[in-house]
Amino acid sequence: MIKTQIRLVALSLIAGSLFGCSDNSDQPTIEPKDVYLELNVVAPNNMQNIDPAKKSPTRAYEDKVDGELIKTLRFIIVRPDGTVEHNRLYDFNPIEIDGFEKKFKVASGEQKRVFVVANEDTRYSGGAKVVNYDFDRILPGQQFPMAEFSAIEITTSTDTQTLPTPLVMCFSKRFDVPVNSDLEGEMEIIPAATKFTFTVTNNSAVLRQTVKSISINKIARREYLWPRTSTGDDVELGLDGNMIEYVVPSIANNEYYTFTHEFGSGTPIELAPGGSYTDTSFYLTEGKFTDAGDLRNYSITFNYNNGEEITSTQYFPNLAQLPRNSHVVCNISIGETVDDVAFSISVVAFGSVELNPGFGF
Repeated sequence: MIKTQIRLVALSLIAGSLFGCSDNSDQPTIEPKDVYLELNVVAPNNMQNIDPAKKSPTRAYEDKVDGELIKTLRFIIVRPDGTVEHNRLYDFNPIEIDGFEKKFKVASGEQKRVFVVANEDTRYSGGAKVVNYDFDRILPGQQFPMAEFSAIEITTSTDTQTLPTPLVMCFSKRFDVPVNSDLEGEMEIIPAATKFTFTVTNNSAVLRQTVKSISINKIARREYLWPRTSTGDDVELGLDGNMIEYVVPSIANNEYYTFTHEFGSGTPIELAPGGSYTDTSFYLTEGKFTDAGDLRNYSITFNYNNGEEITSTQYFPNLAQLPRNSHVVCNISIGETVDDVAFSISVVAFGSVELNPGFGF
């Protein structure tokens, strides 16, 4: 699953204590004072150029990842009573990350809920924003608009539209800030998208084959910006980075659609005998379709030409859901007949590396 992970380290740097009198004059009472949270970010290892030898052994391909860079990053810190303590936007282009003040002065001795949103201004080709929401309306000192924030959706409008880049990302997590004491925490941020990469191999020893398109059945039109559980709690990630539980907008099955993708941006790809082609990755909304007839849920139709038009439809193996933070890597092998078409699928996990000043430029 696209394990695009970002770790957020929260460290309260300046701590103090104020002593007063309790009912027992011999026992001083420690009263909470403000402390500072310093936020340091760690970014996914597929978001910048790193030594290929350090990549996960499960990664058997190279991919253009410019669209997975973080251009902007917004932190919203909320107190237990729902009051917004901070709402700060960082724009990493063109200023280097090290040039930003990363300390947040907060009240100690209480639990904070931190919301992080990346690339909030990403737009579709026609100019419409992927996230149609003004985050600057969330003002410090006022109540965090939880119901409104929870309902923010990301949508696609046509059967061929993909989510544009840089990818919008969002996550939230709670931190217990001790009374006048330092805190170190860790947080992920994940893209609000499911990533797909297709490789087609011509196993014929004699035929040239023309690769045309694929169609994926039961893709969702809408998803929530903020991943969460059905009770509104923070989504948890498993040891492998998969989302353990998440909710999607209430959509009847007839509102799911069949997404169509043409290889080579609409220009059919010619494969010589034994040739292979990896198409540019694309991004779709997450989904939780349930197919009563097959628990694999998602089917794919592949179209190619080996002298005559051939169409093959099969279920994705072992693919029950399409959560964000997943990368579906699909390998299709073709032979000389429709019976020679085979699909294999793997889910690639993303590790993390330190965010450096050159990141996102």
